[in-house]
Amino acid sequence: MASAVVVGGALFKIYAVNPMGSRNLVAQGETTYWGAGKSPDGVIANSPEKWAYIPLSPLVLTGGWKVLPTVTIHVTADGMDVSDGAWQIPVTIKGVGLRHLSVTDCGGADLAASTTIGVEHDLGTGYTVPQGQELRIGGGKIFMSAEDDA
Repeated sequence: MASAVVVGGALFKIYAVNPMGSRNLVAQGETTYWGAGKSPDGVIANSPEKWAYIPLSPLVLTGGWKVLPTVTIHVTADGMDVSDGAWQIPVTIKGVGLRHLSVTDCGGADLAASTTIGVEHDLGTGYTVPQGQELRIGGGKIFMSAEDDA
C-alpha cells in the first residue's frame, strides 16, 4: 500500500539483546536522519551515499544474541506500516565483513492505528545471531524508514 513517512517522525533505536533478554542500546536516530528519502511500498527511495553512518559498536554479539530495532512514534493518525517501510541495519560479521539486516531479517511488523505514541515498540522479533557467528552492530551506513499506514 502506498504510504508516506510517519507524520511528526519517529525515533529508532537499535539494541543488542543478550540471551537472558537484557538490552544494550547501540545506536539511535530520528526518521528525518536515518530515513531521509522515505521508502514507499517497501522500496528505498534514495541511495546509500545519503544514508547516515553508525560507528562499529565495541560490543561483540555471539550465538543467541539478537539485533533488535525499536521505534517510538512522536505523532500518528492511523498506525505505522512497516511493510511499506524498509531498513538496512549495518552489522560487521567476523570473517565475512559488512552486511545489512533488512525488515525480513528482523521479523518486522506493523503497528496498529491504536499504537500508543511516545512509547517504545519492538519492530519484530529481531535478528538472532547464529551459533558460531560473531558480529558487531555498525561499521556502515544505516537506513530506517517508518511509513504511515495511509
